[in-house]
Amino acid sequence: MEDPTPGGGGRKLRKQLGIMKVFLERFDLGNGAENNAIVATTVPDGLRSEIRALSDRSRSSWGVYVPRGPSIELGLELPSRFYHVEWIDPRDGKVLKAEDLDARGGITRAPDYSREEIALARRAPGPLTPRAWSSALPTTLRTLQ
Repeated sequence: MEDPTPGGGGRKLRKQLGIMKVFLERFDLGNGAENNAIVATTVPDGLRSEIRALSDRSRSSWGVYVPRGPSIELGLELPSRFYHVEWIDPRDGKVLKAEDLDARGGITRAPDYSREEIALARRAPGPLTPRAWSSALPTTLRTLQ
């Protein structure tokens, strides 16, 4: 059967483009640019040169693409606050892991997965979750003393 899509695209290509569209719509691309500096450290060590990251000017919205895995740890260099982040499978757009991240520690570990690529994104700004509040409170109290 011949593919009815002009240019040979097809259903699989349109699905992948749709996943990429949803991922990129999280960001203000007009105020964004490549910013690999937000990834300060990686485990394994040699992975940093392969990672691609983008962020807006304030680094409040950002995304990281990691082309290989499966055991990954990223140390992020971000403004000091809490972030809600999601590890996403770029092939199907499913969230593999969501967590609240304190940028003062700034280390996030990818979930166990069998794919060779994964993406990390910060969702649009929102209120802190109860879990983030409970982990922030002891640090805030120590700072005030």
